[in-house]
Amino acid sequence: MWKKLIFCCCVGVLTVRLAKVLKCIHVKSRVLFDFQCVAHVTFTNLKCTEKNRKIGEFDYCYIKAVNRTHKYISLYYKLYERPLSNITLNIKLFRNSNGYKPFFIDFVVDACQFLKRQDNPIIQIFYEILLEYSNMNHTCPYSEDIFVDKFYTGNIESQFIRYIPVPDGEYIICYNFLVKKLEASNVCIYLKVLK
Repeated sequence: MWKKLIFCCCVGVLTVRLAKVLKCIHVKSRVLFDFQCVAHVTFTNLKCTEKNRKIGEFDYCYIKAVNRTHKYISLYYKLYERPLSNITLNIKLFRNSNGYKPFFIDFVVDACQFLKRQDNPIIQIFYEILLEYSNMNHTCPYSEDIFVDKFYTGNIESQFIRYIPVPDGEYIICYNFLVKKLEASNVCIYLKVLK
């Protein structure tokens, strides 16, 4: 009988496809290989900044505690310029190591093209994590206000940290939104990962 193998999350970075393959290998209902990283994620801060108030502004942007260990994020971005169709998204990940320094992820993607094709596996992970809690679930143009409602830390644990090894520490995930090549807004999520 095969035993479940649990790997330390401090081993090198695996691609998303490999993680999905490793998770799904089954023979006669017996799991041969179940890759899982065990970690706890907590939000520590949230900063929402409007860069161009002609495009829109944040109505609210906050973190609220669910219990001692988990928190959720809610934000509401009111659009003034409608419809939005030329949207660029820059996602950056920073890790605190004597100051926040770039770490592993720095993507610039045409958001409208991504929503049509969904062809970038890393951006796909970030998108799927937010999909259930947001109205960003259709292709461009966007003519309604944008919100994220009660985005829970448990979702990051179950859908991202569980399969991609991330070292302990403090991180910032920054989403920089550009509309027609002009900065519209920034959302920076501060979080802590503990094993």
